[in-house]
Amino acid sequence: MEVTRHGIMPASVPGTEPDQLIALDVAAAALADAGGPDRLPERHRVGVVLGRGGYLTPGLARLDQRVRTAHQLTRTLGELLPDLTATQLDRVRAAFADRLGPDSPDAAIGLVPNLAASRIANRLDLRGPAYTVDAACASSLVAVDQAVTALASGRCDLMLAGGSAPLPRHHPLERLLPAACPVPDGAHPALPPRRRRHPHRRGHRSRRTETARGRRTRRRPRVRGDPRHRRGR
Repeated sequence: MEVTRHGIMPASVPGTEPDQLIALDVAAAALADAGGPDRLPERHRVGVVLGRGGYLTPGLARLDQRVRTAHQLTRTLGELLPDLTATQLDRVRAAFADRLGPDSPDAAIGLVPNLAASRIANRLDLRGPAYTVDAACASSLVAVDQAVTALASGRCDLMLAGGSAPLPRHHPLERLLPAACPVPDGAHPALPPRRRRHPHRRGHRSRRTETARGRRTRRRPRVRGDPRHRRGR
């Protein structure tokens, strides 16, 4: 994906959230498919609504490791190994940070989740409302609903609506998967056992009669409306 054509500096790409760049490229492609910038209405009447969950993304994870985890690492090492000097602990911190990749101030905007829609509006010169919505798995649907509302109310003449779902290697929703998986017999452990349906079809009734030996047995189901099974016969 060539992001420089949207005016993004290459130095800021490594630290930017991938879904921001993908959303920008898809938005530009959508406008091109609709006829290009020349067919757009007045720019202040074109808006962007992007559904995006506030989950831990790769860029935010690296930032957290660079700031908090590195500090916790050196402090724990200093407590467990009191013979380590401050210089040695600083070398450990620097080595740990180097493994996370380069730290560029230009990538700061790419780490703010709610600036994903603002980046699209800024780079494509769309001056209408631009914001993100978070409704978990329904974020994209809510974004479309907000876009339709803006069009129906006359606030905007054109809206870009969609969603992005950054899924890092260790996603928080992975912890919900065991609870969502059914057990082998088809029943979920958190739900009550399924009630068995009556073996006969709806509209049938079965009756018991006494045999010559006095044992109760089930006879053929009695069908409603059958003259052979009218009461009194």
